[in-house]
Amino acid sequence: MDKNRITLAIALCGAATLSGCGGDSSSSESGSAPSPEAEQLIDTYDVRAIDGYLRNAKVWLDLNEDCLHDVDTEPYAMSGEGGLAQIDVTGISEPDAYPIVVSALAGKTIDEDSPNEPISKDIVLTAPAGERAATPLSTMVQLYLQEASQGVTDPLQLEQLKKQAVIETAGQFGIAPEQVLGDFIAQDIVEVAFVARSLVETSLLPSSPEALQESMQAAKEGESNLEKNLSVVANMLKDTIESMPVEQLINSPSPLGGQLSDADRDLDGVPDALDAFPDDPNEFINTDDDDIGNSADLDDDNDGYLDDKDTYPTDARRAGDHDGDGIDSIDDPYPFDYDNDTYPDDIDQFDDDPNEWLDTDGDGIGDNSDLYPNDFDNDSYPDSEDAFDRDSSEWIDTDLDGIGNNADTDDDNDSYSDEQDNDPLVALVTPNDYQSCLDSLPHYQVDKMLLAVQMVNAIVSRVYR
Repeated sequence: MDKNRITLAIALCGAATLSGCGGDSSSSESGSAPSPEAEQLIDTYDVRAIDGYLRNAKVWLDLNEDCLHDVDTEPYAMSGEGGLAQIDVTGISEPDAYPIVVSALAGKTIDEDSPNEPISKDIVLTAPAGERAATPLSTMVQLYLQEASQGVTDPLQLEQLKKQAVIETAGQFGIAPEQVLGDFIAQDIVEVAFVARSLVETSLLPSSPEALQESMQAAKEGESNLEKNLSVVANMLKDTIESMPVEQLINSPSPLGGQLSDADRDLDGVPDALDAFPDDPNEFINTDDDDIGNSADLDDDNDGYLDDKDTYPTDARRAGDHDGDGIDSIDDPYPFDYDNDTYPDDIDQFDDDPNEWLDTDGDGIGDNSDLYPNDFDNDSYPDSEDAFDRDSSEWIDTDLDGIGNNADTDDDNDSYSDEQDNDPLVALVTPNDYQSCLDSLPHYQVDKMLLAVQMVNAIVSRVYR
């Protein structure tokens, strides 16, 4: 491959160690010792080099993650048919914990899409740890991952960052995240094959391991020039993918027209041929064609979702699933409403139940199915009238002693138990004088009348004796 004429910064290969995830894999054991007394087992790590399938490319396990091949310490293999390289990883306990690097050389490596002649320019590809296929897109994922993972060592966090890098790459090209990594030829993903072919034709990808190493350092310090250039190219390729039928993409040439001129008036690392703002060093792309560069634009794809809330900030056809209901927010009539009951999740007290959204009395039963929606303890006494709105066995406290009437043996607290008190809800009041005291006693007036009658009867009986 000709030397890349664009000065690019590519941070691709030094991502922190990740656990293995996906891709074609196999391991085999074969005897290699000539002596029958001892048999040495050889473990192989199968990796594929893909633009088309690349034969006779050098593939190595980058143990020290510097993107260079250390011949004495890092195992490698030359790829064969189908781009398959079987690397001897005997003695390496976790080969999927390291990135892989592929170096395809002009005049030596064969792209099986054009098997009659070797490739005409050098190309270096890489893939994150655990991946078994090095492609232009896996190289892009490694770029984003390298930039995002600085200082992160936790395996779960790293795995999450890798997923985010995949999503970011998918959004750039308008493809599905599950199409980004792996063997796109075996899976017959025409869109990815078109992207891979176009990226190689532009000569944007690194041409040597040294370029890869240099670019890795650039990514650690911020956005690399390669990231800028790939985002511009991705936007152009996305438009083609969206507008052209799949059957035409199969043999469609790159819309970029091959290798690009390196003229760059504003010295922002993006050649004028790709730069939407060739005289503005702070801008280089305008995804939504609104005359505001993406650096200043808060909604790059003009889909109504600000970039910091948009899972796919450069793809207007999708924005992510904000409410987790399985429907992308662009297509979701209620994008922040998981149960789609028209009540947003932030005010819906039952955000996973489309039949409920409010619990007025806070009893855990939605108002629509609550027999007493304003009665927390469901004792039929509304909370506004219930002296014990959290106790279904009590609702009134006549004497305000903190004990509900059902449990209180003296509801009016007049020292007469409810069983003895003719009026247990009205307390006796101490009279001011003796007669008033007598009058206030239960049945006193009745007893006084009976006594008077008895006295009259006694007098009458004596008179008529």
